[in-house]
Amino acid sequence: MKKVLVIGGTQFVGRRLMEQLIRNGKYDITMFNRGRSNPELFPEIKRIKGDRLTDDMGLIAKQEWDCILDICCYYPLPFRKQLEEIKGKVGRYVLVSTGSSYALDGSNEVPISEDGITVECSPEQAAEESLQSYNEKKAECDRILLSQNWLDKIILRPGLIVGPYDYTNRLYHWFHRVLTQDAMLIPEEGRNLVSYSDVDDFAAMLIRSIDSDHKHEVYNGNSYNVGLSAFVEEVMKQSGRKPQLVNIDKAGFDREELNEWTSLPLWLSEDVLVMDNQRIKEDFGLKLSSVAETTARLLDFYQVKLAWQEADPKNGAISLERERDIMDRLRKS
Repeated sequence: MKKVLVIGGTQFVGRRLMEQLIRNGKYDITMFNRGRSNPELFPEIKRIKGDRLTDDMGLIAKQEWDCILDICCYYPLPFRKQLEEIKGKVGRYVLVSTGSSYALDGSNEVPISEDGITVECSPEQAAEESLQSYNEKKAECDRILLSQNWLDKIILRPGLIVGPYDYTNRLYHWFHRVLTQDAMLIPEEGRNLVSYSDVDDFAAMLIRSIDSDHKHEVYNGNSYNVGLSAFVEEVMKQSGRKPQLVNIDKAGFDREELNEWTSLPLWLSEDVLVMDNQRIKEDFGLKLSSVAETTARLLDFYQVKLAWQEADPKNGAISLERERDIMDRLRKS
């Protein structure tokens, strides 16, 4: 039985990963985390309690591991030190990166392949002890791992991860509008593409990475590339709800001083975060979810966990009141 360490594991991606690993029953699992998020989960699993930004990471070097699944690596300098400490103590290292490590300024053709250009990270950005420069830090962590010639490694670059226990509620915004409103704004008819990773697909990719006889070190881990309209239409189909969709174009978006990605969550005016997932489909042989399957799981989850309450606007989404005001102006124009 392979000995697997999961760094993280109690919030969103890690939670679904742990659920799948436990059901799988093939591995001797240990978790390393701070014990702050949902500490009551998975009491049957061995734990090492510690903070990866401190010398606590030395605790994992006291044992040998067949595989480490690292799902919460954000800071390059501590990561480099950690890899030095575990040299010779781990067989394979699997790192969760992000599709946002790619340059999204037009430097890459879309869909972006694993050979795409990644963003640079300055020494100042690498040293920041905050999540500013998130994309740059994640790209630097990728480069650090790739430079470890002694180590068998896999880097998974997901798109926007969606599914149960997503604490950002960004996709929930669109489900909530369809289920509770008679009219809703939709930017550019929801056509613009983004890469999404169904969280259960991504957990399966991580588990497959433990044993995979992989041909490559980097894999894009997205399930599908779709516009917001794909989710809106699927929620309408499965729920039977048919709110009026009030289109707002880019000019209207700018006129109303709305912000891409946040004001109407997950919308970008250009197809930039769009990745090619052919490599992982060929090498890992997984059956990936469809938008319909993701939507069905989320409808069940949101009904039970959120009961269609309005999402907390902490992530910058506009309120229902402001949305109605904008729709009134659009109808009059």
